[in-house]
Amino acid sequence: MATDRRLQFFEESLQLIHHQGYKGTTMRDIATKLKCDVANLYNFVKSKEEILDISLFRINEEFHDGIDAIIESKHTPVGKLRLITQLYVRLTHEKPYEISLLVNGWRHLSHQKKKKFLAERTAYEKKVQRVIQEGMDAGEMKALDPVLATNMVLSAMRWLFDSFADQKSDWNPVEVERQINEFVVSGLGV
Repeated sequence: MATDRRLQFFEESLQLIHHQGYKGTTMRDIATKLKCDVANLYNFVKSKEEILDISLFRINEEFHDGIDAIIESKHTPVGKLRLITQLYVRLTHEKPYEISLLVNGWRHLSHQKKKKFLAERTAYEKKVQRVIQEGMDAGEMKALDPVLATNMVLSAMRWLFDSFADQKSDWNPVEVERQINEFVVSGLGV
């Protein structure tokens, strides 16, 4: 089925990009890995840049959809923060090579797409900050600088992006989520 082949194309491409770097991966490398001619790859995308564009904006949309649902939920701010951690761990576990692009891959976007991506990343960070600020306002979290607290929380989760893809089989996502939540919630809790 064409959809399965397209999925395989993206998985193999992203895995190569993760291991060889974006600049170090060519369409020929991808074709070799997929055991096909380079010309066949253009049935899936127009260029290597399109692989990056599609993958980054697709995972970015999943993060935004996830956090929007969390924000709209009836959970307390601490509950929402736990769900944000769950979102990070789940997406990192399910899509490690797309997630790993979030560390450095975005730097290879064209100027316009990079501007759009960075604006969307900033909007996402503001959503996390909003949850943390609500927690502080409700007395569920320590009164800290909300920008600093947000960056500490996001930093605690971002390290997953690059390292998890290579160690996925060694990690239990439920345990990773529990430990990150313990760290984040105990650090921000009152």
